[in-house]
Amino acid sequence: MSHRVDARSQLRILHVDLDAFFAAVEVLDEPALAGRPVVVGGSGPRAVVASCSYEARRFGVRSAMPMLEALRRCPEAVHRPLRMARYREIGRAFLDLLQAAAADVVEPVGLDEAYLDLGGNARSDRAVAALAQGLRRQVATELGLSAAVGVAAHKHVAKLASRAVKRLPPVVRGERGILVVPPEAEADFLGPLPLAAVPGVGPVTAARLAGIGLHQVADLRTVPRTVLRRRLGQAAGDRLLALAQGQLDEPVRASRPRRSISKIVTFPSDVEDRERLRGVVAVLAQALGDQLADEGLLARSVSVGLRDPAHRDHHRTSSSDAVGGAWSVGRQALALFDRLPGLPAVRAVEVSVQGLRPRNEVVQSPTLPFGCGDGSTPGGVAVGRRRPPVSLDAVASKLRTRFGPRALQPASTLPGAGARGLAGGVVGSLGLRED
Repeated sequence: MSHRVDARSQLRILHVDLDAFFAAVEVLDEPALAGRPVVVGGSGPRAVVASCSYEARRFGVRSAMPMLEALRRCPEAVHRPLRMARYREIGRAFLDLLQAAAADVVEPVGLDEAYLDLGGNARSDRAVAALAQGLRRQVATELGLSAAVGVAAHKHVAKLASRAVKRLPPVVRGERGILVVPPEAEADFLGPLPLAAVPGVGPVTAARLAGIGLHQVADLRTVPRTVLRRRLGQAAGDRLLALAQGQLDEPVRASRPRRSISKIVTFPSDVEDRERLRGVVAVLAQALGDQLADEGLLARSVSVGLRDPAHRDHHRTSSSDAVGGAWSVGRQALALFDRLPGLPAVRAVEVSVQGLRPRNEVVQSPTLPFGCGDGSTPGGVAVGRRRPPVSLDAVASKLRTRFGPRALQPASTLPGAGARGLAGGVVGSLGLRED
């Protein structure tokens, strides 16, 4: 007698996660680092660790730890700066490899992890496990990197499975680089996990749950829905309850459009000079605007934030129908900065854009005077034929593309504006050339 198996209960979701990605790329490019403790991140008293090798983790080093603390714990660590262009290059190769695999849908999450949905491709559990191992071997052979793979019927379980694998160093786990969680084993697998480990549960949510005696996923199964809703809100409460009961069935999406882009600079020491801060805002806004133009995006709002030495954030936000390009973002960002309160000292500056969407319309940014619609210049000299106005954003982007990012800059970053020293350092931190 045959039984119909519900599609949601079949093993179909894979979560592939590269190990210690930034640090692994540094070892890949510099093989002499193999086996040595490697930490990747900024320098200075306020820099943090972005990634570290397993050798560094043995000394208690971890991501997001202050760099000074990491180097204190592991004095023999090799410190390497972030190289985002190289990481993006490897990330694209990783995504290409996954998209070539036998999957209906691939959903990238950052540069170093992705979900795969096998969809309607019927396979036995053994065949799915073999596919996962094949992907790990491909990543190792073609990219020279190590990956952990979680396999499950549900998206969140697959991610938690790969996390469980990653707790073992690659040298220890060997061929145990995958963890398969069949549907009938989900409750036992999820039950003892701390709530803080669940995707979507941050420190604040975990603390709220701990306040009512909830520490593990299993604890949620005995709590009335109304209690979770009252503590977390309806959407978050219902999601957590569905997760605990094995009823959370979130889909794998081919792409998840970004909602915002931000750039932030944390200064080595607190900054008091407001003109210097204004210059930094201008540089960050220029970088954001150029990124919007390069990626063909528009934004609905711009935000500027200052963080004081007590870690309090002060923000201002403006809305617009279509913000795109360095001129538009910069103009709004500087206007917002001027509305922020004068702080005695500033620890960090952030500029961000929100409400991103594809650039499927003409940006109504200010235009240059030449090429007027009536076929003449403002001075009345006729030109041969009618040409449309030229966008300042478009001209600025072309100039910087051809002559380098310092070819056209906000005046507040130039000599005499009181900002060049600090703004120049920010330009360097964003990976822009000093031409």
